[in-house]
This record gives sequence, C-alpha cells and structure tokens, in this order.
Amino acid sequence: MRCVASRSARCRWRQLVHEKTGGNPFFTIQFFTALADEGSLAFDPVALAWQWDIDRIRAKSYADNVVSSWQRS
Repeated sequence: MRCVASRSARCRWRQLVHEKTGGNPFFTIQFFTALADEGSLAFDPVALAWQWDIDRIRAKSYADNVVSSWQRS
C-alpha cells in the first residue's frame, strides 16, 4: 500500500514502521515486540483493534532504525 497524500493514522503508522525497520520482516517483528513490551503497542479487546501512540513512539529515542541498531550489536 502506498501513502500518497493521506495523513491517516494507519498511513503514518506504516511509514514509521518502514522507516524504523527498512521493511525487513524480521526487524518489523523485533520492533513490534519492543513496542508491546513497553506498552506503546497493545491490542484493545473491547475495540478489537490495535492501539498505539505514534507521537510517543516517535518521541522515544530509538535508534534511527532497528536495522542500524542491530548491525552495531
């Protein structure tokens, strides 16, 4: 999916995940796991939807992306 002019929450979420993981499925899983562990990503059973705080995730000082962080380890 492409996010052309849309600034929807899902579009911004896709862009952030791709930015942080380079689109690599392994790094995406690692990124989601880290976010879930710290409570920044959670499934809401009442709404039956995933919830996240994109501003909190962006503000947190993660490495520029998961790929570069993993390569330095």
